[in-house]
Amino acid sequence: MDGRFPNHHPDPTVSDNMRDLVRAVTESGAELGIAFDGDADRIGVVDARGRIVWGDELLVIFGRDVLARNPGATIVSEVKCSQRLYDDLSRHGGHAIMWKAGHSLLKAKMRETGALLGGEMSGHIFFKERYFGYDDAIYAGARLLEIVARTGKTVDQLLADLPPAHTLPGCAQVQGGGACPRPFPGGGMRSDRRGRRARALPAGLGAAARFEHATRPGDALRGRDPRAARGIPAHRRAGGRGRPEGARRVTRDGRPRKRRRRLAPSGG
Repeated sequence: MDGRFPNHHPDPTVSDNMRDLVRAVTESGAELGIAFDGDADRIGVVDARGRIVWGDELLVIFGRDVLARNPGATIVSEVKCSQRLYDDLSRHGGHAIMWKAGHSLLKAKMRETGALLGGEMSGHIFFKERYFGYDDAIYAGARLLEIVARTGKTVDQLLADLPPAHTLPGCAQVQGGGACPRPFPGGGMRSDRRGRRARALPAGLGAAARFEHATRPGDALRGRDPRAARGIPAHRRAGGRGRPEGARRVTRDGRPRKRRRRLAPSGG
């Protein structure tokens, strides 16, 4: 291995960096491919179809395996992982904790809670069960190969019952048919749902939002006036103009807005 990494930056979470591995897996008919970052503490995986397997999907595979031997075990992950991870771990009898992004923060939370497994979307995977609790991607790769060999299933078969999710820049995920947010340059998100714009978040901070009844982008909310989905108030949809009757002018923080006095022109 050339430690200067002449082909591309060794980051397995960037799709462009995985192209060579995807091509090698599909051309050779391999069951899976494994990639590491520069210091081998982050793992990236490609399944037999050439699809990149993201960090929360790997945690689903590892979590099910750990919970089969340790019912009720605590597993820690972070806000960039999709809700389907936490739902799946709970269905399999685990205690799933969503925590702050950052591998040092996750390891501290694992020590605090006695968690047997932890991981991030970035590919840091921490095994406390049968290991030392730190992020060793080579060991994570060996554990994945062990699961595949023992079950006789490929990676895509192990994940066949997991709901789909759509991965966006910055590792954020939208599960199922939810409204798709768009990334701010600073690292935060904004949503087009109802035309409302969210404030940008500084890069490196995490936030999670769960929409119980979100619909596909561009769809009206089920059972409601399509104009309601665009944020048009009820009195405007009824044909009215301006503010509804009895409404008061208020400031952004909800305080009544003061009336401006009109000064009569001075004579002279």
